[in-house]
Formats: sequence, C-alpha cells, structure tokens
Amino acid sequence: MKRNAERANALGSYRGRRLYRLDYVGFPKHLHAEMLVDMRYTAPASKEFTVVSQSGEKWIIDHVFKRLLETERAAVEGENWKHTALDNQNYKFTSVADDGADELCPYALAVEPKVPTKFLYRGRVWVNAKNFAVCRIEAQPAKNPSISIT
Repeated sequence: MKRNAERANALGSYRGRRLYRLDYVGFPKHLHAEMLVDMRYTAPASKEFTVVSQSGEKWIIDHVFKRLLETERAAVEGENWKHTALDNQNYKFTSVADDGADELCPYALAVEPKVPTKFLYRGRVWVNAKNFAVCRIEAQPAKNPSISIT
C-alpha cells in the first residue's frame, strides 16, 4: 500500500496499449472479437482511450469491450478512484500458493472486495518482488455483469 501511494504521488502520466480478446463458446453459436486500444492516463484522474483496431462480433465490441472502457474511465472520475483503489480500505487480501507464479511476480494474493460494486473485482493478483507493483490480474467483476476478465 505504501509503494502504491508513492507511485501515485510521483505519477504524472503514462500510456499503454491493450489487447482485449473474448471467445464465447456456447449456445447458439461461438463468437470471437478483439479490440486493440491505446490508453493515456493523466494525473490525478483522467483516462482516455483510442480504439486502434477492432474485429469480430460487433455485439461483443459494443456491449462488452466498450462498456469495459466506459466503466474504467468512470472509475477514476471525481472521488471514485478512492473507492476503486487496490488497498485494504476496499479489499480483503489473502496470500495463496500458486504454481503459476514466476520469479518476477512471485507473490499471489486472493482479493475479495469488502463491498461488491461494479468498479471492484474478485480474483487473484500477482505482485512484483522488486517494487511490489501489481503485474497480473485474473478476476471477475464483484457485481454484474458476471463475465470473467483476464
């Protein structure tokens, strides 16, 4: 938590590129979609998303991927960021053994929201051994929609 606060205070902005991919296997048919997105964060609480490319099922792109981006943008607006931080105010943490951990990110933690909201999630996070930053998340939303996000 201390390192997160230090990083947040020092952070002015950052950019990243994300690939969202979803494969639905089920009734009535199998669906696939991908969306490549550039993201720009500017402190204290602004995220901008630019869709670079998208392919596949339009319903998934419009109703899953774009809703994810809208929700993430809303999560940092105003005071929302305080209620979405990965900290002990919002989550219960439990150390778990994990065969999937690696040398860079050896610490695996189960995370459970104290109050389920659409901005929080439950699952696992892996933490970097050197700077204690989160380097991987496998989780699902704590509140609807109940779709697994990795």
